[in-house]
Amino acid sequence: MRLAPLLLALAACTEAASAPECLADAPATTSAAPDISTLEYFRLHNAVTRPASPDWTDAIDSLSITGDAFTLVHLKSIDRAKLSPEQQTQLDGTLAAIAARTPEPTAAALVPELETRLEHAAWADRRCDPLEGTIVPWVGESIAPFAAAPEVRAELERLRDGYESPETDAHMQKLITERVRFYATNLLGPTPGLQAAYR
Repeated sequence: MRLAPLLLALAACTEAASAPECLADAPATTSAAPDISTLEYFRLHNAVTRPASPDWTDAIDSLSITGDAFTLVHLKSIDRAKLSPEQQTQLDGTLAAIAARTPEPTAAALVPELETRLEHAAWADRRCDPLEGTIVPWVGESIAPFAAAPEVRAELERLRDGYESPETDAHMQKLITERVRFYATNLLGPTPGLQAAYR
């Protein structure tokens, strides 16, 4: 039977579960964080800057599941001296969880993230979110080193020419659409980078 070798291999792997080579050829599982709304994304990131808030624990726990590469940078900027020992432990656990699923920065890994990163930057910028001064330049810095890669350039060109914001409010939809396209244009230029448009 064709199943016999597979069943024998599975049995052997079960008996030696601690042997990493058993899983070497196993299908890769997705490590991407689950999608959350942009509003919730910024609510959580702002909540963890207030350690005394009753929302802090829930926010840090949620970010351990939904956080991304920017979350790592953001959480590392928190003043640990303002955290209790329990909060420091929670913070370290969240950092470890996010780091474990965050791929090394490469052009290929960046392409599926580009639209979301630019949307987050535009949302913070146009809504004057407290994080606009950090997330907007970070998004630019995270993309700029790969902007000349063909696959990244193609995605930036797509966003520059055809991006449409999913915002339901017509005014905000227009603002976010224009801002994402503007960012994509800047990143395709000779000196790629982004800055928040403080008003």
